[in-house]
Amino acid sequence: MKKILLILLISFSLMSYSKSINEEQLQYRNGVYYEVNKEIPYTGETIFYYENGQIFTRGNYKAGEMNGEWVAYYENGQISIRGNYKDGEMNDEWISYYENRQINGKGNYKDGEINGEWIAYYENGQIFTRGNYKDGEMNGEWIAYYENGQIFTRGNYKDGEMNGEWIAYYENGQISTRGNYKDGEMNGEWIAYYENRQISTRGNYKDGKMNGEWISYYENGQIKDKGNYKDKLENGEWISYYENGQIFARGNYKDGEMNGEWIAYYEDGQIEFKQNYKDGKFIN
Repeated sequence: MKKILLILLISFSLMSYSKSINEEQLQYRNGVYYEVNKEIPYTGETIFYYENGQIFTRGNYKAGEMNGEWVAYYENGQISIRGNYKDGEMNDEWISYYENRQINGKGNYKDGEINGEWIAYYENGQIFTRGNYKDGEMNGEWIAYYENGQIFTRGNYKDGEMNGEWIAYYENGQISTRGNYKDGEMNGEWIAYYENRQISTRGNYKDGKMNGEWISYYENGQIKDKGNYKDKLENGEWISYYENGQIFARGNYKDGEMNGEWIAYYEDGQIEFKQNYKDGKFIN
């Protein structure tokens, strides 16, 4: 008798999950899904189709909530996304695919939030980015790569915000940019480099804004431009130079606008012209 009851219970369970309907036959009410014109939350499989009849998505509901494996497809029938739900929330591993069947990205969810290591790939299978999430926010070291496998950028996140030193690289492995973030904003000294390792630009940020002296250089190491920023606006004297070191132009800014006398020079040091500005506008 007990065996018969067990068989009946198993059969009833299988029957309750074997039902399959088109997803368009569901409606969302009071936080759960119901079959149209039904009062009991839906349990069973749903399928949504492309216009050509190919399956677009297929998955299961339990008591009106997404539960178990869900799969999405490209129009050609290849899988595009595959993962699991538990009590209506994404859970465990999720994987997305390119149409050539290569993995596009993969990682884990916990109670509906991204958690743990996530990796994204180029279509040729090389890693594009890799890093960790904690409670749905980027956390710890993240690295992005060029398609040839060389590192493009590397740095850290804390509670979803860039924090600490970040470095960007040229495809040949040379550093292109280096600097720090604090609570998601650029802070402190930042330096950019040419591929020959010469500095191209150096200056400071404060709370995400350019602040203090900034200098840009020619590839031969000569100064190109030199001046100051205050709250990301040019302020005070700025000087531009020819590649031979001669002054090209000099003058002042006030709150990001040219102000006072500006002088331009020929490459031999002779004055080319003088002009006066007020609040960024030329005056005679």
